[in-house]
Amino acid sequence: MDSKNLKLRLPLLIVVLLTLNLTTANAQVAVTNVEINPQTLLVGDIADCKLTIYNPNLQSVKVSSVQFDVPSGLSVKPNFVNVGYIAKQSSYDLYFYIEAKKSGLYSIEVEIYAENGSTTQRINVVVEDRLPKLTITSPIKLNEVNSAEIEITTPLEITHVTIEPLFEADQKYLFFDEVEYSAKGTIKFYGKKEDYKFRISFYNGKNYHSFIQEIQPKFVESKSLFTNITIPYATTYLYDVIPISVEVSNLRNDTVYQISISTNSAKGKFSDCTKEISKLEPSEAKTVVFYYSPTASGFDDLSFNITYRDEMNNVYTFTDKRSIEVLNQSSVSISNVEVKTQNGITISGDVSNNGRSEVLNVYAVAFLDGNTNDYFVGNIDPSDFQSFNIPISGNGSKALVKITWTNKIGETFEITKEVKVKQNVVIKAETTPAILVVAVIVVVVFVAVAIYNYRKRRT
Repeated sequence: MDSKNLKLRLPLLIVVLLTLNLTTANAQVAVTNVEINPQTLLVGDIADCKLTIYNPNLQSVKVSSVQFDVPSGLSVKPNFVNVGYIAKQSSYDLYFYIEAKKSGLYSIEVEIYAENGSTTQRINVVVEDRLPKLTITSPIKLNEVNSAEIEITTPLEITHVTIEPLFEADQKYLFFDEVEYSAKGTIKFYGKKEDYKFRISFYNGKNYHSFIQEIQPKFVESKSLFTNITIPYATTYLYDVIPISVEVSNLRNDTVYQISISTNSAKGKFSDCTKEISKLEPSEAKTVVFYYSPTASGFDDLSFNITYRDEMNNVYTFTDKRSIEVLNQSSVSISNVEVKTQNGITISGDVSNNGRSEVLNVYAVAFLDGNTNDYFVGNIDPSDFQSFNIPISGNGSKALVKITWTNKIGETFEITKEVKVKQNVVIKAETTPAILVVAVIVVVVFVAVAIYNYRKRRT
């Protein structure tokens, strides 16, 4: 390029460079970032804020002031700041805080005054008047241990949340690191008609809050335990043994422990006074079997007393009753008794089991004139019989037969029967004089006939 052309173009180049420089220098500063922590406030909260101002120019720009136009209900500190120069293509962070005085939706206008013009930035602020809220999601069962689900809902994100039941509960606290919208937890407590109050503590940003909330839940009655007592017969014999089953069902929503079933009878005995079930889960049922033996006739009232505990060691008790008719007849009887006196005395007969359970170790014992002899019959099945034969000596006219046995629950009983004995020896003693008379008559007749024949031959 020749010097002539260079001289002509140099002024034009200078003008272009000056124009570019003026354009860049006139670019306004801009707000590139606004931070508010926490983003939603409760009344009385303070938010830490940061406003980032960026200088896009190739040279430093002086920002004379930043001013906040704050609506009533909020306060901003500081609300006026002298920034000074911002280096070329650099940012400046302006820190301030907002304090919430009243709930509502607010807009703060920030005016940034620089040497090359002003910029306005709008900041929206939400101040909530709704606190987090607790609910019990299901009805409370009275008089039983409830595993209740507690739900906390919140209109803002909160941290370090502590829920403290202000009544007797298994857990002292529920804790959540962070809750956004909602969270759930479970506590165990005994259901009563009382005030259910909770202390709720949390942080919103660096702002600590604590308040007490009372919940008024729905109450329902506990269904307790249910007993199904089965007596297989409406009537029974004296001393017989019948089974009685007791089914215990847990209709509650909690687990129960140490279930004790004790029995009582005015006219009989049970195989066990008490039986136990270690625990019953909700909706679980278990059955125990007692064996009952009546010892007196008539109607017998049977009592079944049930005692149990819940998870918090509360004790419950109730009684269920049933009735059964006891016939005035022994389950074991003696029949077909005979006394034979040929070649000595033998007493025989049958032992019958009229009951519904096996009788054990049956003995038949005979007593006559101070003498005793027995006969081991053995075991007799229900509705069956066994025979006995007992030889015995003696001169009495009456004998006594006694039957002893043991029933299925180990109780021993006896019945007796008196029988007549016709002694052959006694009968022979009574007929001896008659025989002698007949013999004498025969002899006399024989002698008379002999004398008559002798005299007739002599004549």
